[in-house]
Amino acid sequence: MGTLIAIDGGNSKTEVLVCDTSGVVLGYARGRGSNHQTAGGVDEAMSRLAHLVATARERAGLVDHEPATLAAVYLAALDNLDGAFQAVAEMVDRNPRLLDELGEDPAVEQLVADPRWAALRELSS
Repeated sequence: MGTLIAIDGGNSKTEVLVCDTSGVVLGYARGRGSNHQTAGGVDEAMSRLAHLVATARERAGLVDHEPATLAAVYLAALDNLDGAFQAVAEMVDRNPRLLDELGEDPAVEQLVADPRWAALRELSS
């Protein structure tokens, strides 16, 4: 069965939906905001997101090793390059291989085109 995960990570709340490919909601979770700037940093924001995604997946009856077909993730404070670079720089500090994992993903094209990207790559090598 294919599943879709939708995440709306805002300042005041975060909502996670797990749906099947026809759009039927299988699981839902709602919790505190996951904006890295107001949640106390990237670690806390990611912790909140991970907990809510796990809760929604559990409510949907999914097992841990069963990947979603697609995830749509919308997070506050990542709607501009400055916010994105702040978050990515903090994540790279914790996981230097992150930049390699992002690779040539079309979703990060604008980020990769920015001159600051080269500086982040230098920091991670």
